[in-house]
Amino acid sequence: MANSSGINVANRVLLRNCVWVNPNTTAFKPSGASCRAFDVMVEGCDLSGYGSGRNLVDVGTLPAGEMIFRNCKTGASVSFTTGSFPSPGPLVKIHNADSADTQHVLYESGYAGSVALETTQVRSGGANNGIAPYSWRMTSSANCNYFVAPLETPEFPAIWNDTVGSAITIEVEVLHDSATALTDAECWLEVQYLRTTGYPLGLYADDRVASVLAAPANQPASSETWTTTGMSNPNKQVLSVTVTPQEVGYIQARVALGKASYTIVVDPMMTVS
Repeated sequence: MANSSGINVANRVLLRNCVWVNPNTTAFKPSGASCRAFDVMVEGCDLSGYGSGRNLVDVGTLPAGEMIFRNCKTGASVSFTTGSFPSPGPLVKIHNADSADTQHVLYESGYAGSVALETTQVRSGGANNGIAPYSWRMTSSANCNYFVAPLETPEFPAIWNDTVGSAITIEVEVLHDSATALTDAECWLEVQYLRTTGYPLGLYADDRVASVLAAPANQPASSETWTTTGMSNPNKQVLSVTVTPQEVGYIQARVALGKASYTIVVDPMMTVS
């Protein structure tokens, strides 16, 4: 349903191959008693009318839900979101949407903070989209904490594992600007692998501190090479999880940040040994 300030959505919506004409200041502004939860996909749409001074989503009025913009054209300098995220609030995802010939743009934002494409501070030999190296910048909000509201990356590109019955170690490199190391209560790796013979049954494993009562430990230092432009105290660390798969199959992983108001850079390429 459209209103004077944007489209009001209350349920599941798919918009595909649309063109916005004479757009409002904000494209989506769900509100009202009928808006309890939502699931919105906007893909292959021309949103070029939304440029400087315009917004895609007003998050201040959104309930729990997810809004994804995928493979879309936007106007230059559009603001992806406006307003403050409520708790638990929505998640807004921008996957490959831009005003220029820029490939694989990623931006996700929610109550705990945001994850965005980073192309300057990248790891040598790390993730590459076929055009250029890249990493993901995680910027947590003041709401972020490791127990109830960590900031999480999207899942990394999955990797195929054919080792069965023997331990393997999955590692992910991270970078941040501080002389102080991140602990396992502030940043950790989560992995899903196939743990049961005869079934594709997944199990999660992580290198997070064991509980809120356990003493945090520093995540290990790393000797990997990064481009650290703009950092005063570049600190390289590695997150690792050791598991013993019982079936061949894909391994999924993501990084979580539990430290409030902090920024780290993640190389979204797992290594397995």
